[in-house]
Amino acid sequence: MKDLIRSAAAAVVILAGAQANAAIIVNITSPTPNTRVSAGQNVVIGFTAHNAVAGLSTITITGERDSPTVISGFAPNTNSFSSTAIYTIPLDVLDDEELTVSVTATGVADTPETSTLTLLGPVGVPAPANDDLANCQVIAGDTGTVNGTNAGASKETNEANHAANSGGRSVWYCWTAPGDGEVTIDTVGSDFDTTLATYLGSVHPLSPVTNGSNDDTVGVTSSVTIDVNDGSVYRIAVDGFNGGSGAATGNVTLNWDFQAASAASPVWTMYE
Repeated sequence: MKDLIRSAAAAVVILAGAQANAAIIVNITSPTPNTRVSAGQNVVIGFTAHNAVAGLSTITITGERDSPTVISGFAPNTNSFSSTAIYTIPLDVLDDEELTVSVTATGVADTPETSTLTLLGPVGVPAPANDDLANCQVIAGDTGTVNGTNAGASKETNEANHAANSGGRSVWYCWTAPGDGEVTIDTVGSDFDTTLATYLGSVHPLSPVTNGSNDDTVGVTSSVTIDVNDGSVYRIAVDGFNGGSGAATGNVTLNWDFQAASAASPVWTMYE
């Protein structure tokens, strides 16, 4: 009886060992976790997959925002396979964004196993102080010029597409009209492709000012001339033009020049 029990126990051990040996092992070998990447970069992903007992049937790689891609180059039922695959970083990757890449191996009779790697988007640039509408930079006076940057800026919820462009790196300014008249606002002197728009209101969505938005007027810089009312507060957005690979960024120069409305000419009546 004892010998029968020992035999049964041995059989259990053997079965358990076979199950463990049949497990698939997947490892991503390169690059190292949290490697910094940039938009559009082709990253070489190194990996190994192993199934000593049943063999491998399929291997797929899945990048952030991508569908699984089947890896080719190995014969069905191969026990071990090492190779590389290319993962292209999305063009709209954000600063410090975490991107995951997964390699999954499937065996003939085993549950698929996955190895995951995390990559990091470009090093983030601190947001400028006037990134958000609520923190618009106050400018004042009939004429003036201010300098800044839109690097590190972002687009807010319900924020409009300035000059009908998606942008994505807007900064904000606030100017109070010193009288009735018109003001010309431009980004001449900025070193990137700008969009410019003016609004009334204090929270998104704002009310656009008539004729108050522009993409390119002077080269790739922008200019608008709008009618203004005494005491009204105008919100001014400067963004980078987005041609499909992310909004342009750089050094912002904002200029404004106010001209008061002319007083009505006196009417003279002639008497004989």
